[in-house]
Amino acid sequence: MKKDGFTLAEVLITLGVIGVVAAMTIPGLMTKYRKSVVENKLKKFYSTINQAVRLSIEEHEDIIFDTSSLEADENVDFAVTDKNWEKEWFKEYILKYMQGVTLQDTQQDGNQRGVKVSLNDGSGFTSFLYYVNANNIDLYLFYCIDAQDKSCEFNNYDGKNTFMFMYSPDKKAFFPSYVNSPASVETLKNSTSYGCYKGHKQYCTKLIEMNGWKIPDDYPWIK
Repeated sequence: MKKDGFTLAEVLITLGVIGVVAAMTIPGLMTKYRKSVVENKLKKFYSTINQAVRLSIEEHEDIIFDTSSLEADENVDFAVTDKNWEKEWFKEYILKYMQGVTLQDTQQDGNQRGVKVSLNDGSGFTSFLYYVNANNIDLYLFYCIDAQDKSCEFNNYDGKNTFMFMYSPDKKAFFPSYVNSPASVETLKNSTSYGCYKGHKQYCTKLIEMNGWKIPDDYPWIK
């Protein structure tokens, strides 16, 4: 009696076709997944950090950068003369209003001082307070999609795992990239100084935000 079935050659051909299709589709699916993770985490962090700022301002009336005011503020239990004052500053003004945070290292590079923070979703950020004088301090955050990646380090922004935010004392909020980043998508992409595609990648966060927190189809850094 004749039995229906597949020959070895037919099975091997089928498996070969499946392998070719998988090799063609899986990289695209992985890229789509990685982009989705970056988009969701960036959007979540932008909301979370600015919610912390709003809560901090409700308690302190402002995010104080003037170190002479910090020393005179009765509500602040640290002095800027302390060795790790920037660590205490972040704890008092930012981190106490965020859930699931772990404060790690204190960092210093010349006049740039900051901290490294891990969040409970595996992301995190490094920061620096660029201290010019008591009345001129810029605050930058470098958000890391994966806080354990070696790129998650002081003053790094690669457009792949690390993305830059800057605080605006006037607008009392963090903004993607620089506060006054250009509105032109072409400039955000191709500026030779700060552009995301051709420059030093400072504008990558702003570019994604302007695209509705979606990574553009021609984005070069996440593949």
